Amino acid sequence: MPRPPADLPDPGEDLWASLAALLRLLRGLAAWSQEQTADECNVERQTVGAWEKGRNRIAREHCRKLDIAWRTGGVLEAQRHYAETYEGGPVIGDYIKDEKAARIIRMVTNNVIPGLFQTGAYARALFKARGIQEIDEEVRKWLARQAIISGRGAPNITAFIDQAAFLHPPAPEVMAEQVGKLIDLAGLSNVKLRIIEEGAPWHIGLDGDLTIFSVNGTRRAYITGQLGAQAITGANSADRLEAHWEDISEIALPSDRSLQLLQMIAKELTR
Repeated sequence: MPRPPADLPDPGEDLWASLAALLRLLRGLAAWSQEQTADECNVERQTVGAWEKGRNRIAREHCRKLDIAWRTGGVLEAQRHYAETYEGGPVIGDYIKDEKAARIIRMVTNNVIPGLFQTGAYARALFKARGIQEIDEEVRKWLARQAIISGRGAPNITAFIDQAAFLHPPAPEVMAEQVGKLIDLAGLSNVKLRIIEEGAPWHIGLDGDLTIFSVNGTRRAYITGQLGAQAITGANSADRLEAHWEDISEIALPSDRSLQLLQMIAKELTR
């Protein structure tokens, strides 16, 4: 692959770098200056330079404006979509695809409420803490994932949530709403919530969150965290995660006692 100019990102580095390089290429083909591009997007010229050098990420709305102005058929907006979807590697997109297709979902989380169960306010607080841009759009997409919970052919979902996830709320009112949502979800026939209470013995789940999907008779396992999800492709490693799941199941509270604990937490948060 030819080397890019020294002042431009390598398009082979990742999809965001590819988007920056594409933006520079299309601007050149349109014979537009950075000033013209800045005027079209109602930003400073330096902002366009930062986009093209990969220092800042161009917003979706600006991609759409430039696609229209340059008659590029939506290629910039599409490239941004894939950069966002597969950020951190293709595994992020694979995780979401498996989540949509799964018949059985099993999760273990320690310090954060599972994404499938988060309220908009809780998700917003997380995105803000992580420095995510375009939070409104991210929250919309995040919540859209939850359609599978009650949609046609909804999967059976079992989640083990460590009580530590409730001990550091973004704000009391945010956590109160979040716990209320968990209580509602616990009433669904296809959802089982089990809490690992604060005084439980040490367990291997504390070493990292995990998700196991059953998709068309195939097991797909992931370790999840702040930067996304890591696929576990080796059969032996996936077997170990299955064993960890069984071990954690031994110490998690049953569903009825977990619901009682959630109701108690809800009362404490609304005092």
